[in-house]
Amino acid sequence: MNFITVSTDRESRATLEPQPKGTCGHVHNGRGFSLPFYRKEARHYGCEKTTPPPVQPVFPLLKTVEQMSKISGIGENKLRELMDSGEIEYVQNGNRRLLAEAAIWDWYERHKIAVRAACPVEA
Repeated sequence: MNFITVSTDRESRATLEPQPKGTCGHVHNGRGFSLPFYRKEARHYGCEKTTPPPVQPVFPLLKTVEQMSKISGIGENKLRELMDSGEIEYVQNGNRRLLAEAAIWDWYERHKIAVRAACPVEA
C-alpha cells in the first residue's frame, strides 16, 4: 500500500510527497501519527507496535479416559478395566472418571518387565 500526503508550499501549489515508513509499517508524517488511506486503522503515536505476549497453551492436570487413551496409547476399555479393578488411581467427578499422568506412570512402573542382562559369550 503506497502512502502519500498532500502538502502545500509557499506558492499555494499542491505537491505530493512520499512519507517515510516507520518500523511498524505505518507511514508517519512529521507530527507523530500515521496517515493511512483506510481510516479504519487506528492512529497511534510513535513507530513501535506493541505485540501481546505469546499465548502459552494450558494443559489440564487431570484427563478423561478418552484423552488419556490418546496420550498413553492404552485403549479406553483397558483403562476402564484397570480403574474398575483398582490398579489405577482416578478421581470421580460426577459420572466422569479423571486420570492423572502420574497414575499411568505408577501403573507402568509396577507392571513393566525388566530386561535381562546379556550373557557374555566365551570364545
